[in-house]
Amino acid sequence: NDLILINFGINLTDGNITIEELRAFGNPDFGILFKEKGEPRSAQDVIRFFEAIIIFYQAWQASPQKDKINNWILKPIFNIDLNDGIQISDINAFGKNTGPEFNPLFDENGKLKDEQAIKKTIEFYEAVVTLIGKVQKQGLEKEFFSVYGIDLTKLTADDLKALAKIIVDKNGKPDIVLHGEAKRIA
Repeated sequence: NDLILINFGINLTDGNITIEELRAFGNPDFGILFKEKGEPRSAQDVIRFFEAIIIFYQAWQASPQKDKINNWILKPIFNIDLNDGIQISDINAFGKNTGPEFNPLFDENGKLKDEQAIKKTIEFYEAVVTLIGKVQKQGLEKEFFSVYGIDLTKLTADDLKALAKIIVDKNGKPDIVLHGEAKRIA
């Protein structure tokens, strides 16, 4: 409620549903129970989507790399800025389930991820920012770009896909290897 519905002027924890709250739920332009073109959404799908945002937000909050994840991945790639809490613009950005702007809550087929997959996404982002930090610390940005074609200062969604092939092991765990040094992330 205080993370999501507050953005819509809705408070379900007080035990009272006001006319304004009913209007907010029923407004086809507002997006809670309606898609962009005014088509109704299932309440169950809306709740699952909001739950996924909260799971992502809480996993991000718990990450020691949350600021780098926000500034290096979420803001530039997905137009999501969690440093100021969850805003309507973030909810809208989280709702994009197709490319090229699909986001951390959805897989490439547009299916909402489950809790475990969302947490693995945060683990992957932690591995990405760890790799970037190691490359920068060693002054290897140009070499990394020449080998992988990835500019670590301007990541894109396609870069994240390419980085997954570099840093995720055969068991699906993020693994950083740079100059013979390996560090398991998870």
